Parts: sequence; C-alpha cells; structure tokens
Amino acid sequence: MATDQNYSAAGGSPLSAGGPPGAPNPLDLPGGSSIYEDQGYGSDAALDAFTGQFTEIAPVNPGALHAHDVTAVLVAHNGSRWLPRVLEGLAGLTHTPDRLIAVDTGSRDDTGQLLTAALGAPAVVSAPRSLGYGAAVAQGVQAADEMGVASRRGRVLAAERTEWIWLLHDDSTPAPDALQRLLETAVRRPDAGVIGPKVLSWRGDRQLLEVGVTVSGSGRRHTGLDRREYDQGQHDETKEVLAVGSAGMLIRRDVWEELGGFDPVLSVFRDDIDFCWRANRAGHPVVVSPEAVVYHAEAAAHGRRRLGATRLRPHLADRRNALYVVLVNSRLAWLPFLLLRVIIGGLGRSVGFLFGKQPALAVEELGAVFAVLGRPDRLVRGRSRRRRLSRPHTQLRPLFPPRGQQLRNAGENLLSFLSGSGSGHDVSGASRRASASSEDEVPTTDDAFLLRFLLHPLMLAGVGLVLLTLLAARDLIGGGHLMGGALLPTVSDPADLWRSYTESWHGVGLGSGTAAPPYLAVVAVVATLVRSAAFAVDLLLLGSVLLAGVSAYFLLRRLVSGRWLRVWGSVTYGLLPAVTGAVAAGRLGTVVATILTPPLVLALYRTVGRPGSPGPFRAAWSAGLILAVMAAFVPLAWILMIIIGGVGVATVYRDRATALRFAVIVAIVPVVLIPWSGNVLSDPVLLVTEAGMPGPGLSDDELAPWSVLLQQPGGPGGAPIWLGAGLVLAGWAALLRSERRLLVSTAWAVVGAGLVVGIVVSRLAVTGPTLETPVAGWPGYPAVLIGGALIVAAVVAGEGARSWLARTSFGWLQPLVALAAAAALLVPLVSAVWWVVDGADDPLERRDPAVLPAYISAEAEQPERIRTLVISRADDGRVTYSLLRSSGPRMGDAESGPEPDKYTALDETVADIVSGRGAADGASLAVFAVKYVYLEAPFDPDLADILDTIPGLARASAPEGAAMWRVDQPVGRATLIQPPPEGEESADAPSEPVIVPTDEIEASTDVPAGDEGRLLVLAELADSGWSATLNGSDLTPVVYDGWAQAFEIGAEGGELELSHRGTQRAGVLLIQLGLVIIVTVLALPGMRRQKGAVDDASDIDPDEPTSPDLPVVAGAASTTSPTVPAGAARVLAAATRPAGTAGAVPPEPAQTPPETADRMAYPPAQMPPGQMPPDRAPAGSAQMPTPPVASSWPEAPAQPPAPPQASTGEPASGGAAAEPGRTSESTSPGYRGRRARRSDEPSTEDSGGYRGRRAAGRRSGGHRGRRDGEKGES
Repeated sequence: MATDQNYSAAGGSPLSAGGPPGAPNPLDLPGGSSIYEDQGYGSDAALDAFTGQFTEIAPVNPGALHAHDVTAVLVAHNGSRWLPRVLEGLAGLTHTPDRLIAVDTGSRDDTGQLLTAALGAPAVVSAPRSLGYGAAVAQGVQAADEMGVASRRGRVLAAERTEWIWLLHDDSTPAPDALQRLLETAVRRPDAGVIGPKVLSWRGDRQLLEVGVTVSGSGRRHTGLDRREYDQGQHDETKEVLAVGSAGMLIRRDVWEELGGFDPVLSVFRDDIDFCWRANRAGHPVVVSPEAVVYHAEAAAHGRRRLGATRLRPHLADRRNALYVVLVNSRLAWLPFLLLRVIIGGLGRSVGFLFGKQPALAVEELGAVFAVLGRPDRLVRGRSRRRRLSRPHTQLRPLFPPRGQQLRNAGENLLSFLSGSGSGHDVSGASRRASASSEDEVPTTDDAFLLRFLLHPLMLAGVGLVLLTLLAARDLIGGGHLMGGALLPTVSDPADLWRSYTESWHGVGLGSGTAAPPYLAVVAVVATLVRSAAFAVDLLLLGSVLLAGVSAYFLLRRLVSGRWLRVWGSVTYGLLPAVTGAVAAGRLGTVVATILTPPLVLALYRTVGRPGSPGPFRAAWSAGLILAVMAAFVPLAWILMIIIGGVGVATVYRDRATALRFAVIVAIVPVVLIPWSGNVLSDPVLLVTEAGMPGPGLSDDELAPWSVLLQQPGGPGGAPIWLGAGLVLAGWAALLRSERRLLVSTAWAVVGAGLVVGIVVSRLAVTGPTLETPVAGWPGYPAVLIGGALIVAAVVAGEGARSWLARTSFGWLQPLVALAAAAALLVPLVSAVWWVVDGADDPLERRDPAVLPAYISAEAEQPERIRTLVISRADDGRVTYSLLRSSGPRMGDAESGPEPDKYTALDETVADIVSGRGAADGASLAVFAVKYVYLEAPFDPDLADILDTIPGLARASAPEGAAMWRVDQPVGRATLIQPPPEGEESADAPSEPVIVPTDEIEASTDVPAGDEGRLLVLAELADSGWSATLNGSDLTPVVYDGWAQAFEIGAEGGELELSHRGTQRAGVLLIQLGLVIIVTVLALPGMRRQKGAVDDASDIDPDEPTSPDLPVVAGAASTTSPTVPAGAARVLAAATRPAGTAGAVPPEPAQTPPETADRMAYPPAQMPPGQMPPDRAPAGSAQMPTPPVASSWPEAPAQPPAPPQASTGEPASGGAAAEPGRTSESTSPGYRGRRARRSDEPSTEDSGGYRGRRAAGRRSGGHRGRRDGEKGES
C-alpha cells in the first residue's frame, strides 16, 4: 500500500510517527524541543513547510473503504465530445462506485447513445433540457434508490454503511485512484460532510484549476491559485475550505438530504459554492483531498456549448447566481453594505468591460445586478431557508479570501487587460516555441540573465546615449528651471499647469481669452505622473535623445533582424543634428514629435498592413491618438500625415478599407484638439508653429534648401551642415538594392515630402503674441522626418548587404557601398563628439525663473492684484517692456497672450514715459494696474534718469544692480471710478478710485454704495466673455478708454460677482475629455475573452486546436454512432447492476476488438499522466501511484496499445477532437482559436498580408526554428 507523505509543523500533532516508536528524532535538542522551534515560527508558511518535521500520514485499511456506499451520478448535456474519455476514466477506477447513474438532460447529440452503450438503458435517466444540474442530480439519486430497493441485500447494506453521493460532469474524468483517495479522506475525517478533489486541466498538462474554492464579497470565485499555476505538490494538504467544485464532489447522503440538495434557484453555475457554504454553516466541514485528482474541461464556463438549463447567456447567469449566493448566505448585518457594493461593483465592472470593448458583457453585468435586486422575494425566501443553519459566520471567516484580495484581483485584471492577455486562450506561439526548445532544459541562473540583460545591444545603446546626454548637458544640471530659446520656464506644481490649461481667461499681459495650447495638457499629464512639472520638462527635453533612440529601436526591430543595425539606426536617430539643435534651442515640440514618430509609424504599419490586407481598426485609433499628441506640440506633423498618407492611399493603397482607416486617423486630430481646432480656422499660421516662443535668432531667414535635406533646420545649437551628408549618401546607396527597393523608395518618398514641406515652412513668416515683427518658420520636424527616413532606407538595405555584394561581381558597386557604409558609421560618432564638445546649452540654460524680487511677487498675490512693468533697452537701442503679474513668464504664455495690436494703449503710455514727455505720469500707469516699474540688472543709467523725472513715480528698494520705482497712488486690478460730468475733462474733476479686491480672474466681494454713473473698471482687455452681477442683477458691460473692460454699476452697493465664461469653457473641456476617453478606449487592446466564457474559467481553453490531449476519434466524421470500449462498457455496466447482484460471477475478460481500440485510443502525448498506461508513458512522465486495493469488481482488462501514428506533425482531425456527427475542421466552421477565418475569406498564408496578432494554433512540421516557425499554420 503506497502511503502519502507530507510535512507537519514542528510542535504540531503528527498523524503518525516518521520512524519506529520511541526512536530519537535527529532534529530534537536535549530538552526535547526542536531546533526549529523559535518565537517566529508560523509567520511564514513557506519557511514553516521547509523547516517542518518529516512525517507520514497513516495508511487507511482497505477494508475500511467497504464501510462506505457510493452512488455516482453523472449528469450529461450534449457531451459526446468528452464522454468517451469520461467513461473510460470511470472504467479504469481502482475503486468503483457501488452504483452509477447517468442523467441525460435533453442532449441533441450522441450523448444518450454513448451512455446507453456503456451503462445500459436502466442506468440512464432521461430528463428535460431545461432541468438544472441540482435537479438532475436529485433525479439520479432517486433512480439509484429505486435500483437499490429492488434488492433486499441492498437495504441491509444501506443500513450498515455510510452513504455517499459522487457528482460527476460529462466533461470531467477522474484519475484511476480518485474515488479511493476521496474515501480514504472520508475515513480520516469522519466529520466531513463534503469532500472534493484537486481539479486539473483537461489537457493533462498539470495546470491547476481548483484545490478548494472560496468567494469574495463581490461574488468573485477565488481559488487562491496563481494565474496558470501548475501542480508540483505545493497544495497537497488536506484542509477545510469554504467550498469545492461540483466536478468530483463527494457528498454524504445525510448532509444532502438535510440541506435539501442544491438550491433550485441556481440551475447552473455557483450551485456548488452555495451548497458547500450551507454545509459549513450546518456544521458539516467541507474538506479538499488533493490526493484525489479530477480532470475538468470546464466546457460550460468556456462557452463551448449552449446551456440548456437557462436561457441566459453564460456570463449573465454566472454573475446573477454569484450575487445571489453572496446575498443569501452572508451575515444579515452585512447585507446593506453588500447591496451597496453590488451596485457600485456592477457599475464599475460594466465600465471596465466597456474599456475592454465588450459592450455585451457590460450590459450583462448590469443585467445581473437588476436580475438579483429586482427579485427581492427570492432573496427573502433564500435567507429564510438558511435561517436554521446554526454555525456562526465568524467561525467561517478563515475560509474566505484575505482582506485586500479584491484589490489584488483588480490589479491582476488590469495588468492582464493592459498586457492583452485574457481568459480562454492559449499562450502565444512564441511562448510555446520557447517552452519547447532545448534551451529550457538547462536552468538559467540569475547571474546569466543579468549578464545577458546588461550586454543587450539596446541596453548598451541606452547607456551610451545617457552618458552622452550627461556630458553634453553638463551645464544644464543643477538647481532652477530649464528656460531659454523657445522654452519658457514651467511652474513647479502640476496643478498650476492644469489651471493654466482649463482657464477661460489667461492673465498674460493685459489678459487674453485665447484657448490654451493643447500641449499644456500633455505636459500636465506627464507632470502629474512624475509629480513635478519641472521634472517633466527635464525628462522630455534632456531625455529626448535617449527616448528617441529607444523608440527608434523598437521600430527598426520590426524591419530588420540584425541587432547592431538596429543599434546604429537608433543611436543615429537620437543624435540627428535637428534633434540636438532642438534641445539646445529649447524646442520642446520638436523633441516630443521626434520621440513619438517611431510609435506612430508602427501604428500606421499595423493599421494599413499591406495593400489589400488592412490591419485591425483599433490600430487606426492608436495611430490617430499618437498623431493628436504630436500635433499638440507640432501641428505640422498633421499636415505631413495628410500629404504622405494621401499620396499613399492614392497610389499604393487603393482600397476603401485603407482609405477609411486613414480618414479616421486624420480626423481624430481636430476632434480631440477641439479648442485648438477653432483657433486654427481663424489663424491658419498656427499650423506651421510649434510649442514654445518663436523669436528672432531662433530660425534663419534665408535657409538654403539643401540644409533641410542635410537635416540642418537652422537656428542656434546646430551641428555643421556637412554632418548630414553621410546619411544622404547611405540612403542613396540603398536604392541600389533592387530586392529592397520598394521599402527604400517609400522612405525616399517621405524624404521628398519632408523636404518640400520644410522648404515651404522656412519661407513662411510666423508671428505670435510676443513678436513685434514676423520671423521665418523653423523646419525642425521636417528635418527630423528626413533623417529618420534616410536611416530606415540605410538599415533596410544594409541587412544582408555582405551576402548581396558577395553574389555580385567586383566592380564600382563594392567601393561605392563601402564608402556609403563608412560615411553612415561616422555620422553617429561625429555627431556624438560634436554634441559633447559644443554642449546642449546656449540659448537653453538652467536658472531661477523669477524675474521680479520675491516681495514683489508676494504682493502681486494680494487681493489688489498689482502688476509690474519691466523695461529694458535692447542692443540696437530699442526699448522693450513686459507686463508681469507674477514673478515671470511661464510656459504657455507665448501662445495664450493677447495679440500685439491689443497693446496700443500701453505702447503709447510706455513711449511717453521712456521719452520723458510731460504728458506721462504715474496715474497713467495705474489704469493698467501697474504698481512698480522695474529695470533688470544691469540697468541703463540714462533710462533710470528719465524715470526719476516722471511725476507720480517714487524710487523703491531693489536688488543689487537693478532699479525700481513705485506708483504713488492706490493701484488695483478692479477699481470703482466716478466719470467726469459731461462736458468736463477728467483732469478738471479728479476722483479718487476705490480698489475692489478680486481673485486672479473672478471676484466675489461687497462693494460700497456711491454716486450715480459709477463704473467698475477692470485692467483687462474688453471681451464678450466677461460678466458681472450686483445683488443678482446683471450689470451692463461697456468699454473703458477704448480697451478696458468695464461695467455700469450705479450708486447701489451690494454683493458683486465677476466671472469670465466659466461654464462655457468647462463644457468645451468636458466634451474634449469625453472625446479623448472614447478615442483612448477604442485604441486600447480589447479583452481577448472567448465569447460565452464566464469570469472564472481557466486561462487555457481545452477545446483550442492546440490542446494536446483531446481524444482522437477516428470515425467521428462518419454517420455511425460512436462506440465505447468493450471492457469499459462491461465494468461500467457491472457498476449499474442492482446491489443485490454484487456477488454474482464476475464477467469474463474479453478481447477488445482492434477496431474499437483504435477508435478510442489516445496517443501517448494526449493522455493525462494519471491515466497513461506504463507501457505508453513518455520518458520522464510521472505516473500516479495505483496501490493494490481490494475491490468488489474486477478491473477493466488492459487495452491493447494503439498502433503508433505516423509523425506528420499535424494533429489528427485538425488538432482537436472532432465531435461525433461533425465533419473535420477543414469543412466545418468550428472553433479555430482566436480568429476563425470565414469560408469565403482568402487565406493569409499565401497573400502575405497583415495578420495582426497570430492566432493560437499548432504549426505543421513539429518544432522549428524561430524564422521557419513564422511560416507555420496559424
């Protein structure tokens, strides 16, 4: 008799001694205590198992098993696909049940014939199709009772033996010793009311499905197993659990009758958890016996067959029953919280299904909630039936998942969703190839993995680019913010960035209602993720070389297989002169577009595929979303996409599907960037600008056309113009390879489009709010696009160039290619040296962004909201000024400020002041809320002398080297003034203004009463979006002094409310947010979930064509009825005889007909380890022990081994078990894995078109190399 072994905790009660009685334990200390006994024992289960004392479980006397009477009930419904193996498994049991009853619930296939042939007509009960599993079991038990009453001895045996009911499914087959192990556990645990086996995958690959189950508060079935965990004995511990699955469940007969069987409300799904939960509450422990093994296909959970017991879809039925079980069995005090959790959880799960592109499941999730809560009578009746259960809920608490498990489940689901994995699907082909390779036979050490990781070319290239960036940006490392060139300093708090983007009125200069640039939202998202706006800018700008190189590597990985070619291409792309020049000039838009261009190309490739074979529509949404982010920084990218994509659709991709996908990609940009789109209609020049502040000295007015071709867009920080010649030469040499000319020509077409657009942009005049005179456009992104296209051409042509040249006779071609290769190799080397020597600064710098002293900035935050006029003299003698509200300009001010023509009034006032004309005084500045006039260090003495003579200005203390004056009268953003009477000048009737406190934009304050005709004047530009109310009454807006916003307030005082288009701006932003969410959801990968599968189905579907152990029925396609092995039929028929005939003469062994054996034979690779005959077991496979146990019935005669099949590499019948009466997969539209090809759809094997994610399937020809495997059948 084989015995089971386990480890018990030190100091525990061993079930039996590990050696002779009284023998000393070598682990015991002189005092009798174990060396492993310490105060920390029990804190770590894995450590406890390792340090436990080795003991043995006492063997069970075989005679004790005969004290148990077992009635097996097999419920079947359209299970002919699995029944032959199930019946053969029952015939091979080492301990057979006393009787076996099958219940056929209205099957429409050959299930009834299979059962009748194997068990005999008296042992098969026919039931209606709508009968639930619990009711079918009850009918089977009743039929077994009637069979037992027919014999007097049967009644005597029933009185002397413990009766059990063994539940079986038509898609679950027991291991040979399954029933024996269950009964041994019943002998050891006589108090157990329900005993369950360990459930493994039907595939026979030892994947664990259940070792006892429990349930969370939301109804989620929790097994405590890791995803795709395999059985290695780690859960082989007999323990009490909340529930076990109904497949192989052994129920004590008195417990079944006491609880009234399964709940009739639960016709299918969750009935096992409900029954075991009630058994535990009734005081009958539920025990899992891991020594007993059952293989389960989970056909209903995977949606492999229609449910006859309910009209509901599987997911809806499963969720409804799950919620019902939780609500009727939980503690009454918890019911209000559970009801709230059910409602909120249902809404959350439905939203999650919508994100996963499963709208049907989202509707079913809500339908399950309404189905349960809409029938409170069922809940009341269910709870009343369970009221008599006496065991307290607190005693069952250890049987439920630990606290926080729900959050861990949510995290796992989110990770599975983002990684694209899901239930019901096999591992990818690449994973199967890797797992089947011989390399996996040698364990890989952590050191070897770390070494390979560090020496990976991508890692080496990344480290090199990081070092180059640190050397080149050596002067940009330190405190302060990056600023200079086109880059304005950013705020420190990400919330301030969001506020700048969402505000309807921007406090820049005299104020502006222009919509904020869309790139602010992208920077705000990154800043929120890294929790710092300044660090977000540092990451995007200084990390652009590294990020661009990494993104280019992933693109080149799809184009070429040579790693070092990818490294060269990615490093060269990151060090393009246009990229390093953009970093030095603070061109945040160009560097972000450079980073996102390779992912955009990948998304476009997945979208359009090859001509005539477009990719999934989801890829179009992804490409459109990436393009929208790029257009937020560089709108010119959208124009280039329209040009390049339009030419491609018109010349190469001429099908309607590709044109529709391209139209979606292009249309997403203006839809997602909807506030910016309206500004473009009124100012098309925005299409050729980019993020940041344009200005003189940042672009060349007369840029040569060849400079754009050589990736030199002009401006500061540029490398020598000859540096890009190497890429042009390499790209031209790539045209010489005729077999790669299609892709190389495509790259050159992109070069041509970029060159034309770049030249046009460099000739356009660009203006902006901060510019007095227009400047030339900067063709930075077209130059980057040209460089990237040349790199792609060189890399594609460079792969296999050595063998191509070897096949060509020596001539002018070899020296030319060698020259082009040498020039291409020198490009990244020379670029790196130049960038390190020249540096990444100038004009970019890192310093304190504050322009004004700290106390001035602090005063500007007071309710008066004062401003400071900063005046300076340029090198050419011109006087320039800035009107600041805080410490200095911030990111986004260059795009959201007012137009230059709005400053006419302020221009005239400043001109009067700096010229020293007598008409200027401090009062003229107070109208603009200017409290201080500031000259930065070093200031111009002549200008300071002039300001000293201006009336109303008084000198104030200033930082060293600077000068400052204060306006000597009350100043505020909002003032109440009394206009002069008609016919009088304002100077003849001066009035003291009353300062009204306000917030940065809006105001909510009390104003005093005054004279009639008063005006509330704002030091803001007049705009139709301003509105004000006094005591709830709208005030009439007027324009004051030709430029300022004012309201007629009258003599009445009261509560003043001031606002600017808050509701309208919020509505537009909500629309934009909704559009972004919709596009993002459509762009995300969908849940790869099999139609009809429930939540808790195993990850691997046993019915996929890749399943290795499905029974191969040779004649399945014929019209004849399937047969059952003769030996199995005799043994099963003997088990179905009345109990009174138990002592009859055993049936004589008969030779199984060869044709029958062939029909039911399992190939060795397709047998579960526990059922594989020793003579057919593959080398190294572990066989389950089969101890000699006395049995009242003889074992089934051994089946003759089936003749070996020819090793063709193709699975029989299409790689899966063909159903009886069905044709093979080649002629039947059956399940084909992840994507079933329509019969009218052309094969993709020969077309070479886009295939998307490869469907799981077995390749022909056995295991091949990686490259050959790509041509295998999917």
